[in-house]
Amino acid sequence: MYKATVKFILINCVMALLPSVGFAQITYDLQTDWSNSSNPNGVWSLRQGTSVMTSGTWSSDFTSQPAWLGGFPAVWMQVQSTAGFDVQVGDIVNHSSNGSSPLVNAIWTSPFAGTIDINGGVWMIRDIGRSNTWNLRLNGNLLSSGNLFSGDPYNRANPFNLDSGTGGALDNIMVGAGDVIELSFQQTSTSTNGDYNGVNFSVTLSIVPEPSVIMLAGLSGVAIFMAAKRKRTRGRSFNGKRIIQ
Repeated sequence: MYKATVKFILINCVMALLPSVGFAQITYDLQTDWSNSSNPNGVWSLRQGTSVMTSGTWSSDFTSQPAWLGGFPAVWMQVQSTAGFDVQVGDIVNHSSNGSSPLVNAIWTSPFAGTIDINGGVWMIRDIGRSNTWNLRLNGNLLSSGNLFSGDPYNRANPFNLDSGTGGALDNIMVGAGDVIELSFQQTSTSTNGDYNGVNFSVTLSIVPEPSVIMLAGLSGVAIFMAAKRKRTRGRSFNGKRIIQ
């Protein structure tokens, strides 16, 4: 009975220690984490090519509002009006670059080592005969891509799921601290110009602790066990009998 109790306590103590040493999941969402005042903003950066976009005002097609600007028409913004397009207030929208200009992109930089699941969907918010390609890359290496175009089946209610791109499901991808996931948009070769895209984009990081930290958790559990064992066996004699303290 005593051994079973100590084992139960030991298991629960180790399990209680594990979250503190890194077994955890954190979801980073571009919309939820959005800032009109900071870029980079935590793990997120909004860019054109490798250049971080600058704070400004966007008034083309939409009611004048805060936005992150590159070379016109490259923009990222959290829309404050619908302008009659297929968006709702609060949605994240970009406009891809025209021609051969550097690509509009959002990057997520991993703060820890672990595995990630990439989730989200994209759609063109209007149909005016244009088309864009989206690409997902890890440290510059292509993970997946897909095409958006006027007349495609995608809209806000039914976006192009990022898991349905050329790379398939984007789950359990190994990353190290400082690794970069990039979602970029570019005008296709058959389109006269780029256009607006609605974007849902999130990354769920499952943190992998360092082996030394796992060992520390195990040693802590052993220490708890040994302390309990010493207390169990420590006692004093009275009339030839051991009294357990």
